[in-house]
Amino acid sequence: MLFTDVPSGPVSGGENNLGAYLSIFGRNLGAASGLGATTKVTIGGVAVANYRYLGPSKVSARLGLQEIIVQVGALSGKPLGTAQPVVVTVGGTASNSDITFTPNPGHILFVAQGGNDSTAVVDDIAHPFRHLQVGLSGASAYASLHPGDQVVVRGGTWTDVTGLDDTWVRFSGSDTSKKGTAPTGVARTGWIHITSYPGPIDGNKPEDVHYVTPAAHRGGIQGPSTAYHGVSGEYIAISNLHLEASATTMTDGAPVNIQYAAGPWRIVGNDLGPWPSTLASPGNAKAGAISGEGTGVVILGNDIHDIACAQGQSVNPLENHGIYIDDDGSYDIGWNVIERVTGGNGLQIFTNGGFSTVTNNVAFHHNIVDGIGKHGINLADGTGANIRVYDNLVMNTQYSGLRFNTTDLSGAKVWSNTFYNNSITGVKGGYGAVSNDWRLSAGSVSFVDNIFYAASGKTFLGGNVGFDGLEGAWLNDLWFNGSDGVPTFAVGAISADPKFVAAGTDFHLATGSPALGVGATTAATLVKDDLYGTARKSAVDIGAIAK
Repeated sequence: MLFTDVPSGPVSGGENNLGAYLSIFGRNLGAASGLGATTKVTIGGVAVANYRYLGPSKVSARLGLQEIIVQVGALSGKPLGTAQPVVVTVGGTASNSDITFTPNPGHILFVAQGGNDSTAVVDDIAHPFRHLQVGLSGASAYASLHPGDQVVVRGGTWTDVTGLDDTWVRFSGSDTSKKGTAPTGVARTGWIHITSYPGPIDGNKPEDVHYVTPAAHRGGIQGPSTAYHGVSGEYIAISNLHLEASATTMTDGAPVNIQYAAGPWRIVGNDLGPWPSTLASPGNAKAGAISGEGTGVVILGNDIHDIACAQGQSVNPLENHGIYIDDDGSYDIGWNVIERVTGGNGLQIFTNGGFSTVTNNVAFHHNIVDGIGKHGINLADGTGANIRVYDNLVMNTQYSGLRFNTTDLSGAKVWSNTFYNNSITGVKGGYGAVSNDWRLSAGSVSFVDNIFYAASGKTFLGGNVGFDGLEGAWLNDLWFNGSDGVPTFAVGAISADPKFVAAGTDFHLATGSPALGVGATTAATLVKDDLYGTARKSAVDIGAIAK
C-alpha cells in the first residue's frame, strides 16, 4: 500500500447504512477476480463491509499503480476518533500497516443528475441531491454538508456552474460549517470528502464522473478567497474524478484550485485535463491543473495532462502549468503522471499567494514528468527550505528538466532522478538540462545519484547565472550527451551512456550499465525505493529506476 484517498470517514449512513467508501492505492494488490476472496481488506483487524473495485488506477499505464475501493462498514468494536491500521492481504500475505483510517461520525450525501435538491435525503442513495452547490446557501449538497461528511457524485458528464463565484463548488464565505477538522470521534469533525460513486457491490466498475468547465466560466473545485483564509475549505479530500476545462475557461479556472485554503487538502487519484486554454495574454490562463497553497497539501496518484497556454501577443507566456504551488505551507506530491503540458512547467513553485515571501516544505517524488513546453520542474521565486526532489523521471522538456530562479533556496536535495532529453529547444537564457537564473548561496542544493541525459546537441548546465559548484555537492551523478562536457566540480562523476533498456521508453538499467551499484550511499537517508517501488540495495544504482 502506498496511500489512500481520505484519512477518515463515517462508519454508518449511506448505502445500506455501511458508511464511507475508501480507495486504497498500491502495487501487487491482486487480480480483480480475487477481490474479496484472495484479496481482502481489514481496518483495525476488522473486515470491511463490501468490495466495489479492484483494477488499474488513473496512473496505472505508466506507474503500475492499482486501486481498491471498499465500503468500510461499521468496524464493530473500533472506537470513533481512533486511527486504525489499513491492511490489504493478497493470497495470505499481508501488506504494510502504516496507513490508517479513522472511523468517525458523519453522513453520506449523494449527488446525481437525476436528483432533486428539494426532496433529497441525506444518507439515502435513492434520493440524491441534484447540485453540488447552488450559490452560498441554495438547496444543494453543499448546504447540507458538515465536517466529517462524504459527498458521492454519480456518473455522467457535468457542466454545472451554479456554485459560488461561477464554479461547480467553491469553499468560501464565512460559513465555518464548511471547514473540516481533524477527526476526533465527535459529530461534525473530520475530513470533507468529494468522490465518485464506486459502482455496485462486486461490480468492479466505478462510475465515470466527468466534469467539464464550460466556456467563459470559472468552474472546477475551488478553495476560498484571501478574505476567508482559515475560515472555510480546510481538511478537504477530492478523489476519483475526471475534471477538465474548455479552451476559454476563465483565467483562474483550474480544474482544482486550492486558492487560499489554509489546508490541508488531499487530491488523490484524479484525471485532470485537458485544459487547452486559448486565452490570449495578458489575460491568459495563469494557473495549472492543480494550483494554490496550504499546509498539509497532498497530491498523489493523479494523471495530469494536456494543459496548454495560448500564444499571447508576440510570445507564448507559458504560464499554465501541471501543478502550481504559490505560497508557503507543506506539500507531498508523489506518484503523479504529468504529461503533455505544452503551456508551462510540469511543477511550478513561484511565491505570490500573498501570505509569505517564501515557499518551504515541498517533497516532489516518484513522478513522471513528460512532454513539457517549458521546464519539467521550476523552482522559482521564493522557493526556500526543505525542498526534496527524488525518484522522478523528467523527460522530453523544451527547456530545462530542472530550473532554479531563487535566492531563498536552502538545503535542497535533488537525489536519484533521471533527466532525459531535456532542453530540446534550450535557446532562451542558454538553458541546459539543469539551469540556474539567479545567484544560489553556498549549501543551497545538493545533486546526488542523478542521471543527466541531455537532448542531442544541448548542454548539461545552463541559465543566465549557471553553476560554479559552490551551491552544494554534485556527487556520483552520471552525465551523457551534453555538448558542454561534465562540469569540473562534479565529484565521482561518470561520463558514459547509462544503457537504458530502451532509451525513451524503458529507463530501467540494462545489464552492464555504468550506473549500476556505484551511487553515493548519501541518498539512502531519503531514497528508500525507486520510481516503481523496487527497494534500493546497499549498492546504490544511479537514477530514478533501479535494476
